[in-house]
Amino acid sequence: MVFESRGKPTNILFHSGQGSHYTSRVYRQLLWRYQINQSLSREVIVGIMRQWNVF
Repeated sequence: MVFESRGKPTNILFHSGQGSHYTSRVYRQLLWRYQINQSLSREVIVGIMRQWNVF
């Protein structure tokens, strides 16, 4: 695994969306095992996303 080949770095922050695969118990346990902190994005309102698509 890349994590182990790089000398087990510390203070890792993994930013992701709020999809079910990122919030599942198994996924969170894996992050805990490797001492990786998780940062989830905020919930996005569909109306805002439509405005962003204009640009």
